[in-house]
Amino acid sequence: MSLIKYRIKNIPLWFKPYYYFHSYVGAIIIYCYKWLVLKTCKIKIEGQEYIDQNPARIESVWHYIGALYWLGLQDSTPYVQFSHPLWYMYKIIIVLRWLGCKVVIGSTGYGGREAADKIVQEIKKGFCSCITPDGPAGPFKEIKKGVLHMSLQSGVPVIPVQCESNLSFPIFWNWDKKRIPFFFSTITIRYQKPIFVTEENFDEIHKELAIAMGD
Repeated sequence: MSLIKYRIKNIPLWFKPYYYFHSYVGAIIIYCYKWLVLKTCKIKIEGQEYIDQNPARIESVWHYIGALYWLGLQDSTPYVQFSHPLWYMYKIIIVLRWLGCKVVIGSTGYGGREAADKIVQEIKKGFCSCITPDGPAGPFKEIKKGVLHMSLQSGVPVIPVQCESNLSFPIFWNWDKKRIPFFFSTITIRYQKPIFVTEENFDEIHKELAIAMGD
């Protein structure tokens, strides 16, 4: 029986024992992997001044390097984050909460607009959020305008993020082959100049954002 249709909030009773066991074991593995990445990898930050100047912000990073960025991120506490509601994402939600993030469940096609409104309210309180504007399922490097709407509504800038590791491997079965860093690699995170979204520049700013993210 396919489990694809199930979401976090409608897991059938017969599946729950395995589901929670699987989710927490997966969360422990991911949490430990991130801990080892931070302990063994060299993290290089460029553009830190843009982060310091904009504590409330929306960071924008391509989906295929989103995991690479989060594994190298040293402080996750000021973040409020989206999570896809499909069942297999629960382990990610657990890890995000362990890292001190607020989590709002929703994504494109799954209550995304309502989730975005909730995140905007948190950003107005001083939180930041990291968005993968071509996620959760593509098309590859094609920006959906939700990130721009959130910036316009919250009044905070979008900060494009580039991220790379000199040693990483792809998750081949993922739609965009997202990258994961090896231990003892060098992870470079580059924060780009903030982009302020207005009603006047809204229609063309996504091109500037794509270039700044490393299109």
